[in-house]
Amino acid sequence: MSATFAQTPIRRTNAALMQIHARARDGLSTGWPQLDVLLPGGGWPAGGLTEILNARGSIDAMSLLLPALAALTHVARRVVLIEPPTLPSVQNLRQHGIRSEFLHVIKNEAQADRWSAEQYLRTGCAAAVLLWAHPNDAPRSRELQQAAAAGASHAFVIRDIDQAQQISPADLRVAVGRDQLGMTVNVLRCRGLHKPATVILPV
Repeated sequence: MSATFAQTPIRRTNAALMQIHARARDGLSTGWPQLDVLLPGGGWPAGGLTEILNARGSIDAMSLLLPALAALTHVARRVVLIEPPTLPSVQNLRQHGIRSEFLHVIKNEAQADRWSAEQYLRTGCAAAVLLWAHPNDAPRSRELQQAAAAGASHAFVIRDIDQAQQISPADLRVAVGRDQLGMTVNVLRCRGLHKPATVILPV
């Protein structure tokens, strides 16, 4: 795993992108069956933008995504983390089933954040991109959404819970937190889901 990564990803051919699009018709399983049954497509929307809200400095969003990220790396698909609040421990990630050779981290390159995220998504050379949004910086959500659709990739933007009132074009928007019962996931908005829903996941 690298703390920085080249800004010019390898571009896929049109034929390769067509194959990825064909495989991405359904959602990517979240790895949490209780959550999958709530989401149209059975998981994280393929070729779409998911916004996850959690408390500032929390690792809840990453914890929620770990099963899906592990599944992607096990089929040799690249996962990119952009500006995580802390650098993840390779040992900890391996304990959760993530193959670190398919995980790349971009840290301390704030000016390149959005560019890198869009390039990885649009070219399809990353199956999933996680972008931690700065509290004072609204990410270019529409551009990320379009890039994910072009590359049949999964875009995840992680934002502070106090930004929940801000308008977002995300295909799926959830808020995650913890209580004595486990990890609580509130599905605030989802295309194909007519009203908000809540599920508690055992952790």
